[in-house]
Amino acid sequence: MSTNSWADRQRGYSSQRTVRRYTINKDIFSDRPCRRDGGEDGTATARPAPRQGPRKRGSMKPQVLGLRLVPLVLPVLTGCQPVTAPTPTTPLTEVITFDANYGPAPVAGWKWGVAVITTGALEVTEDTNRHGFAWVFYVLRGSTEIGTAAGRHVVSAGQAAILPAGQDHTHRFPPQSQVLVFRPADRPFGEFHRGTRLYESDALLPVTAGQNYRIRIREQTVNAWSPSSVTSHTGFAYVVEGPLVVRDGGAESIQQTGNAFGPLSGGLVLLTAGAAPVRVLLVDLH
Repeated sequence: MSTNSWADRQRGYSSQRTVRRYTINKDIFSDRPCRRDGGEDGTATARPAPRQGPRKRGSMKPQVLGLRLVPLVLPVLTGCQPVTAPTPTTPLTEVITFDANYGPAPVAGWKWGVAVITTGALEVTEDTNRHGFAWVFYVLRGSTEIGTAAGRHVVSAGQAAILPAGQDHTHRFPPQSQVLVFRPADRPFGEFHRGTRLYESDALLPVTAGQNYRIRIREQTVNAWSPSSVTSHTGFAYVVEGPLVVRDGGAESIQQTGNAFGPLSGGLVLLTAGAAPVRVLLVDLH
């Protein structure tokens, strides 16, 4: 019985389509043809054709697969079917929601004090009060109403207001509202407007006595494909929607929704803990 020539075998497969394939578990590249056969539902499926002729010992040589990097697209081949990995669609976004003058730093220096006021089914009100220092109110959910001699001012979700020092005022927190309350100060923080304490900085902020500073609030949306690099020696962060992964050099921590933390020094990297985006507030002095 004679053996067919290589040309005869090529003609026998002239109607077959050659498809390159490799497996992701082994770096083996093959140009063996794949047959197109009909499946049970009549659709075409691809499967490797049987190897013709005896295999010669030592003829299997590993080949180097040259990959050319294509931005944001990673083709993955499984059998004969290419699968494209997901690509980033939403970049990191940042919005400055507030930037206002706070005043000069005292000789004694400043530390951050941060709290949150949350209401349930009933509203919360506070009678006329006065402070020897300024407070900042940032509404996370619902609203708050601040009354002064000039009238009543309603602050809605995503907005902030500074209540100056030495000013008589009242507060009203409607039902189902949540307000972040904070200030840099040179004295203990007391009751935080009867809110829940979240964060107090341990060390004095690196500010210059007598120099005027502004308070800035930025809201970042961090996506799985766009981590955020943050450096702010005078700031703190609050997680609006988490969880948030905070990488500080070789150490990592998880900050859940509602957590406040700082200082934001040393080039922190903020990442998502999963596929869902994370919203975080960055507050600093500048």
